[in-house]
Amino acid sequence: MRNDLKKIFSRKLITLFSIVLIINFILLFFPLTNVFGFEFSFVNAILITFLSGFISISYFKKFSANSEINKELFQTLAQIGVILLTIPLVISLTHSLLGFSCSFKDGVLFYLVLTIPSYIIGLTLGLIAFSISRKFSVLVYLILFFLILSIPFFEFYLNPQIYFFNPIFGFFPGTIYDEGLSVSLILILYRFINVIFFFTVFLLLIKFFFRNKDNQKKNIVIAFALISALIFIFISPSISFSTTKNSLVKYLNKKVITEHFVIHYPNDIEEDEIKIITLHHEYYFSRLSKFFNVEVNKKIESFIFNSNNEKGRLFGSANADVAKPWLHQIYTTKDSYNKTLEHEIAHIFSASFGGGIFKVADGLNPTLIEGAAVAGSPYYDGYSIDYMASLAWKNGYRININNLFNGVSFFGQTSSLSYIYAGSFSKYLIDNYGISKFKLFYSDIDFTKIYHSALKDMTNKYHNYLANIDVKEDSSKANYYFGRKTIFQKVCPRYVSDRLKDAVTEFTHHNYKNSSKIYSEILSKTNNYYALIGYAEVSKKLNNTLKGLYKIENKLRDFINTSYYYNLQFKLADLYSLSKKTLQAKSLYKEIVKEKPNIWLQHLSSLRLILLNFSEQLNLYLNGTPTDKLVLLLELINKNNADVILPVAVRLSKIINLEYSLFIKNFISDEIVVNLKDIYTLNVLSMYMLDNFDFINAKIMIEKAARKSNDQFNNEIINYNNNKINWMSDHYSSIISKLKIYND
Repeated sequence: MRNDLKKIFSRKLITLFSIVLIINFILLFFPLTNVFGFEFSFVNAILITFLSGFISISYFKKFSANSEINKELFQTLAQIGVILLTIPLVISLTHSLLGFSCSFKDGVLFYLVLTIPSYIIGLTLGLIAFSISRKFSVLVYLILFFLILSIPFFEFYLNPQIYFFNPIFGFFPGTIYDEGLSVSLILILYRFINVIFFFTVFLLLIKFFFRNKDNQKKNIVIAFALISALIFIFISPSISFSTTKNSLVKYLNKKVITEHFVIHYPNDIEEDEIKIITLHHEYYFSRLSKFFNVEVNKKIESFIFNSNNEKGRLFGSANADVAKPWLHQIYTTKDSYNKTLEHEIAHIFSASFGGGIFKVADGLNPTLIEGAAVAGSPYYDGYSIDYMASLAWKNGYRININNLFNGVSFFGQTSSLSYIYAGSFSKYLIDNYGISKFKLFYSDIDFTKIYHSALKDMTNKYHNYLANIDVKEDSSKANYYFGRKTIFQKVCPRYVSDRLKDAVTEFTHHNYKNSSKIYSEILSKTNNYYALIGYAEVSKKLNNTLKGLYKIENKLRDFINTSYYYNLQFKLADLYSLSKKTLQAKSLYKEIVKEKPNIWLQHLSSLRLILLNFSEQLNLYLNGTPTDKLVLLLELINKNNADVILPVAVRLSKIINLEYSLFIKNFISDEIVVNLKDIYTLNVLSMYMLDNFDFINAKIMIEKAARKSNDQFNNEIINYNNNKINWMSDHYSSIISKLKIYND
């Protein structure tokens, strides 16, 4: 017994155990890894795989010297494995018990699937290295370890995907914008294959290398391992462990080819939809080529997914659209053409003056990478990025631009803030010093060398520029857009996001009690806006509207000065109305209209105030289907309220896929058009008409908006949309007449 303990607690092993202990203790002080969940298991999978390889080499060297191997070795290695895998578990669980826990079940599953297999994988890699070369076994092992660890780099560089399966860490999900993550069946299958493969190789090497001293068969086992790994990599796209261009095109099995693009898309997207998407591609190409003053001679491949869920499943990023400049590829959804498509195409243009193997900014600087793209597509939710940057600056949402250029600090705050400041500052440099200097700066991030000024001095000038922009100190709007937390600041983001998906699934299948239970579990851990809204919706379905109402009432103060406060007020007002508390509902709607945190929310509140003037109309509207709502709006629309009703009617028409001609016939009369005066409404109508190739009416609406606008930033977006309408009107025939749809 004493000898066994000596073997287990030798100096080398005590050192390794201490390393695991210290690193896991340090992990408690970092966001995400400080809870018993994915990140904790991910880091430990890499750590234990790495260390167990050295354990393997050390012990097999001893037994090789003795020229004998027996059960004692396996017992010792098993005991060491138990200790090695228990140390992180004890530290994290103790911390959870003494502090805060997200989900014990999720933590256990991640640890079982990601971390536990890492020990046998590390042992096997160590044994393979030792079998290849006893003298240089450590060097061979390090080469093997880092070679396997580098596979995701090659997948990322050569393939579309941004998610990765890997034997060393198990799984990496993709972007930080997709918070939801749980142990899936595909991940369990992958790790099961890992364990079977590595354990088989381990046993075969023991049999032929140690017991039978058969070097020929040992070499066959190593060759078998190598060939099997290569075959697995080759077939992995067909079993969803990776995504190549060919496997992606099997799903996005239609394409159109234009002068500058090859656009891949699925069967679900209708022909009219792909036409307007194609027009937007070519318009953005034309505009950006002038803005950046570069030529892109190679066709850009654009992959259009039907939905975020489909993009997440096939590509690895549900909530973020992505570009890979070095591949000349962009990945968006069918609804992105008026949102992020231009931004992603801008990334491809920046590759013309980018550097390195990724064709991006010098030093892979995220501020310049995203700043260039935002400057090329300089609007955010209908506002100029300069307006948004000034709004943030004047209302206390400030970022030190100097720090923003220092590596990962770009991700240290709300993404909208980082993107807006990076884009606005980049645009400031371009507007004042020209695109040529900016392109030099992009490829050589030496600010003083390019601009003959210290970055600090330039940022002071930029801050003065923001201070002099005619933007009010509007805390309501600033909080609405910037009062969010990053994933690193949220409580249990993985657990919460994943459970929200479960709650929505239960709701969709009419399992309202289960859905309510899940929302309650989330709210017991953190004040999550989506869980609160979901709880209210489920309560309404369970004929207990007051229950949801009281929950929001009790939680509302916790959301003051956040992005969600006015949305919750709006939801609470709806619940007041459904509960016959009309005065409270009217008061909240009026407050939203007065504060104007967001123009769409303002329009919805104004519409509800109109509906409150008619007995029971608001509750009929709130309880109705999208079609019911549209019919009700049609009954109420007149020349005096059309500015409020029409933006909502457009949104509802898109939801139910109403034929455009019916919308025009029923909602757009000469009398209504003459009396339209709201710039936002005119802009919405012009873009809706453009999407339906009604260029004449689109021009009428945008020109009417231009005549009524006397605001600099409204004029900018109106001018931008006017240029888009005119370009598409001029180029529609030449592009669409040549459009051919191919089946891949």
